[in-house]
Amino acid sequence: SGGLADVVGALSVCLADKGCECVVFLPFYPKKLLNKSIKIEPAIGYFSVYIGGKNYASRILQSTYKGVRYYFLDNPLYHR
Repeated sequence: SGGLADVVGALSVCLADKGCECVVFLPFYPKKLLNKSIKIEPAIGYFSVYIGGKNYASRILQSTYKGVRYYFLDNPLYHR
């Protein structure tokens, strides 16, 4: 607790409550997010991301939660 994720989560919701438009971009970790009752849908179709000498099929997913828009980079390297 007290980490960057906690700050981003709390601050973005607080700012959205005050009328600010908040957008958060995060890696998509399916094991952590798919267990929640948050609706996540594709925003941008598949594209290639070059990491460590390899191309990986990736995409951008989106969700809105507590007035904050979230975008997630879905990449096979996060599916561990």
